[in-house]
Amino acid sequence: ENVDVKGKLVLTTGLPHRIHDIAVRKFGAAGIVLDTMTEFLPFRRREDMMDAVLYLSYWWHDEEETGFGFMVSPRRGEQLKKLCAQGPVKVFARVDAELYPGEMENIEAFIPGETEEEVLLVSHLCHPKPGANDNASGPSTLLETARSLQKLIADGTLPKPRRGIRFLMMPEMTGTHAYVHMHPERIKRTVAALNLDMVGGDQRKTSGPLTVEKPSRAMPSYVAELAYGIFDEVAQDVKNFTGTQGYSQTNYVLTAFSGGSDHYILADPSVGIPCPMMITWPDKTYHTSIDTVENIDPKLMEKVAVTAGAYLTFLANAELPDLLMLAGRMSAHFAAEMERQVGAYVDGKASLSVALARLQFLQERQEADLRALERLVPPAQVEAWQEQLGKKLALLAAHGKDVADQLHTLAAAGVTGQVEPNGAGDATEAAEASAQDPLLQNVFVRRNPGPIDLLSHMSKLPEDERADFIAKAPKAGALHSVMVLLQYWLDGKRTLQEAIHAVEMEAGLKDVPNTLEYVRLLLKLELLEEVK
Repeated sequence: ENVDVKGKLVLTTGLPHRIHDIAVRKFGAAGIVLDTMTEFLPFRRREDMMDAVLYLSYWWHDEEETGFGFMVSPRRGEQLKKLCAQGPVKVFARVDAELYPGEMENIEAFIPGETEEEVLLVSHLCHPKPGANDNASGPSTLLETARSLQKLIADGTLPKPRRGIRFLMMPEMTGTHAYVHMHPERIKRTVAALNLDMVGGDQRKTSGPLTVEKPSRAMPSYVAELAYGIFDEVAQDVKNFTGTQGYSQTNYVLTAFSGGSDHYILADPSVGIPCPMMITWPDKTYHTSIDTVENIDPKLMEKVAVTAGAYLTFLANAELPDLLMLAGRMSAHFAAEMERQVGAYVDGKASLSVALARLQFLQERQEADLRALERLVPPAQVEAWQEQLGKKLALLAAHGKDVADQLHTLAAAGVTGQVEPNGAGDATEAAEASAQDPLLQNVFVRRNPGPIDLLSHMSKLPEDERADFIAKAPKAGALHSVMVLLQYWLDGKRTLQEAIHAVEMEAGLKDVPNTLEYVRLLLKLELLEEVK
């Protein structure tokens, strides 16, 4: 405000696309210089990263290109700001860049199976150098997994797989979108996948746990429990004092879906490939100039490669006993998930009605997950599987009733959770008005498979509308997660209100006013259509 930036470089901290829209497009600056450093508290703070340069960018789509930008370290940013405080500062920039038609390469390898069905291992090939963990670690691990499996199958140590095993390395997101749209018949034949993102971070230096991230609950799936269960075995590298029990020196965890990598495309229900992600997260070096090989743990990459190889082999050759074992592991995870809802009520984090609704939601999703295993059953074993499935579903229903009875008993004994929410969820005027919106009763579906990258379509909007939506989005807190999950649940069968409820049950996120605005924007951009 009250600063003339026309023809100048703007030095600031923030997100490139927002700063570019304001400084360059709106006020005529020549370009921008950012000393931004994203924080993951308490793991990574700006003051910990004073000499690291963050990788950030804004992307051209089909609009006319304007302006340019540079990233500098927080320390260099502070130095420049002190110079600016003393008077005008002149800088010199050289930019050699242009837009031109080009190609991006996807790299594939394939081990044929006995049937047309496939399993898939993916890892993205991109990000500026050095990028040791993000993401040289992922493709390196994929290549070693592919080499090892090919050797073991070729020399007869492993039999030829019943399902083919495909390996894909591609530019993150864009390459996966291209793969999905170029091979629709192959996608239908792919029973499951695994995404290796950053899998080499040294936990003693810069990295958090090795995380196995589940797909969204909108995609019926067994894959995360399988990958986590295999890693749980592989990671056991020490034993207790008497040698009677093994355990791991590695920190690892199974987490709910949050997206942010290629599994969010493959495991989108409109694509339909169950796919978890393995990633070391958080990572202090993430998207910075200090993501170097010195911070990589080869032993962890070995564990992930063994896990990936076993995961692919299991899915390629699974027989009924294997699937019953996996179903048992899934039931154990589900039981723990149900008990957490009781804990949430007792701790005052959920009301009785919300806890019961989540129990019902989880039970329905667990049934869908168990039924999804049938695709792996060999044809000759389907009848036996159906018999076993019936028994497991009966046990599932009985366990769900038992936990619900436990909640009612606690409530009768005077244990109280949160105050019951009202119908709007948030007692603000905007939320109350939104609860009456007729759009909530409509049924929608996306026009094309795969999640929508909204920013790539924003150039179709008038500049003021685009800037207004971008400015509001961060203020909505977890709105990005709501956007992604909402797309998954808008399946052409559920009403918008039912989809909003499913997002709330899955992730505890509910933002009706911003969700309605988002849906109207998708309709305006013709990315969503109403199902009559």
